[in-house]
Parts: sequence; C-alpha cells; structure tokens
Amino acid sequence: MNPSKATEGPVVRHIAATGGELFALLGTITRIKVSNRETLGTFCVGEARLPPNAFVPLHYHPDVEVFFVLKGTLEVMRMEGGKAESVPVAPGEMALIPSNAVHGFRNTSGSHVNLLVIGGPGIEAFLVEAGNPRHRPATGEAGAPSPDDFQRMLEIAKRHGQVFIGDR
Repeated sequence: MNPSKATEGPVVRHIAATGGELFALLGTITRIKVSNRETLGTFCVGEARLPPNAFVPLHYHPDVEVFFVLKGTLEVMRMEGGKAESVPVAPGEMALIPSNAVHGFRNTSGSHVNLLVIGGPGIEAFLVEAGNPRHRPATGEAGAPSPDDFQRMLEIAKRHGQVFIGDR
C-alpha cells in the first residue's frame, strides 16, 4: 500500500472512561464503548456495572458473548448435565458464552461487579431497544426493575432471538 494512501484511511479512536451511551436494564448499567457499527457489524464492547443482587435469569441467544471481570466476582450460571450450576468469575478472568448456550449471571456480593461485555450485534441491538430511556442516568444506579420493566424486557428479548428458560 502506498504510505500516503494509508494516512487517508480509518482513524484510531480514543475512548474516554466516560465515553459511550448508557443503558439501564434489570438494575444493571451498561455503557456501549464500541458499537458494532464500528466493527463492520461483527461485535460490540460494553462496560457493565452490576449492583449487589442484580441478576439476569437463565436464557440463550444466537450471539456469542464474553464477560471479562474487572472488579468483584460475577456468578455465571450454566447448564451442565441438565442441571444449573454457578461458576464464580473473579477479576482478570473471563466467561465465554457460546452461541445458544444456556446461561445467566448475578452479583451475590455486597459490592458492585464491573465487567467488559463483548458480544455480537444482536446483543447491542437488544440493549439499545430494551434500555429504558427514562432510566438512562448520566451516572449512578439504575434502580431495581419493576415487574412491568421485566415483562417489557422479555418481549423485546424475543424479538432479538433471546429465549428465557421458563418463558417459552
């Protein structure tokens, strides 16, 4: 490639700690740091903050997901031999969620869990649609979800190919 042409191409983007749009869902705040629009539709990267007692029930979806724990310990639920089991994921560790693998996660500790979430484009599309606009705080807590918020999330999840166990 001609060196002068290379300088006319894409530009490296710096992403500040506070960069990205916030979405609140099921008591969790996620900041989309890299959109799938920036990765040719292949993946997105979000930073999530789960308050104590936050959880996402067992479900599955076609998109691959990766959780990289930054702070705290995330309990990731999975199905093993037909039974649900919890796997603790500590800071510096990751959980790989293959396509259509049944999983859930929760924070059972007394402090926040912070993690990076890397997922396919369906993950971002779901977050953007399901993140309740009136709960998109600039900072702080999302608050516990109401039964109406939970039902709304289930309906949106179905449109994005997500299936929650017990809600088929």
